[in-house]
Amino acid sequence: MNKFKRLLSSVCAVVMAASMLTACGNNDGEKEKLTTSKITVTTPAKEEIDFDKLVIPEKKLVIDGKEIDTTDLVVMTINDKYKVSFDEYRYFYFTALKDTGIDFEDYKDDKLEESYKLVKEYVEKSIKNYYANYVIAENHDIEVTSKMEDEIEVAYQQLVKEYEGEENFNKILLSEYYTLDLWKYLCRGELLLEEIYNQLYAEGGKYFKSKDDFKKFAKTDEYARVKHILIPYASQVELSEEEMKDYDKKSLSDKLSIREDAYAKLDDEAKKAVDAKAKKHAEDVLKLVNDGGDYDELLAEYNWDPGMESYEEGYFMTKDTSFVKEFVDASMALKVGEVSGLVESDYGYHIIKREAVDEKYVEENIDELYYDYYNETITATDSEMRGPILDEMKVTYFDGYEKLDVNSIS
Repeated sequence: MNKFKRLLSSVCAVVMAASMLTACGNNDGEKEKLTTSKITVTTPAKEEIDFDKLVIPEKKLVIDGKEIDTTDLVVMTINDKYKVSFDEYRYFYFTALKDTGIDFEDYKDDKLEESYKLVKEYVEKSIKNYYANYVIAENHDIEVTSKMEDEIEVAYQQLVKEYEGEENFNKILLSEYYTLDLWKYLCRGELLLEEIYNQLYAEGGKYFKSKDDFKKFAKTDEYARVKHILIPYASQVELSEEEMKDYDKKSLSDKLSIREDAYAKLDDEAKKAVDAKAKKHAEDVLKLVNDGGDYDELLAEYNWDPGMESYEEGYFMTKDTSFVKEFVDASMALKVGEVSGLVESDYGYHIIKREAVDEKYVEENIDELYYDYYNETITATDSEMRGPILDEMKVTYFDGYEKLDVNSIS
């Protein structure tokens, strides 16, 4: 996939943080999937785990040198209804450290406070998104059912059997910052999210879009096919002899990576000089286009986006496609056959051309194009619902919240 396309996440991937059970032990070993009709849990085989050596992190909260009783501690309350316990907050916190790969030992003292703050913001955003799922469910009369509870119990009993007893399974949970109650609670949330998907977005759901819907949409101006010539800032950086070794034999993607690495090592003043060269080069290429040069030939000669090699027909997109905003806005503003001026984004300069959407091509590639359209529709619809919920979400905190960081939570 091309570098400048941002990760597309459907509603089912929205900050779930409630993964069913993180694999532990030796990740190289064979995994076994334990399933009920809805819950799928990937776990390490029992023989991979030495239960006597399994590390169980100590659960403790220390503020101003004083240990706090966390038994009934509510860290956050959302909308005066959803109470986030210390166990739950702790799980989200250490999951965030794992997801972000942050190791505070890598930061100097003067950067630690800023880093702690960023992690807390990430954790709070994850928790808010998690409970936004419950609000969405309420707004659409979707509830946790007894069938879901049965699913969780079946999954639990299967895992207990796999690990030859409740004690072993509970050790695995504790090693991953779960308690049994928290694990079941997060399973409940995952099943609720799946039910949201089924009732709103799956076939027959309120917001479902079929292939026929897509075919009609593809004939409108709201669906575009575009190509672009990307001139990244880094494309104009000077390379050393070592960096140029076997350079001409490398793929476009590898060449770009080499230049991006070299660019990242420059100081601010040097980057400004390279940026200016990139802009001048992009202006020269745009002049060649405007003077009547063959766009496809110029794209082949000057483009730095590896995605254009994979998507020779161009990118098929809507206003909701998860490219950078500047690129999307400029692309959708063009008429068929038009070429943009220089469009600047975080990636550099784009020279975009909008092409006609060929109905035959759409028909021949319907599965791939429909899949993208379907996911973009889900993402856009979810964002429209989720945005106001998050904006209006009322959150209250316990008195020591401001002092929470990796040193106070264990």
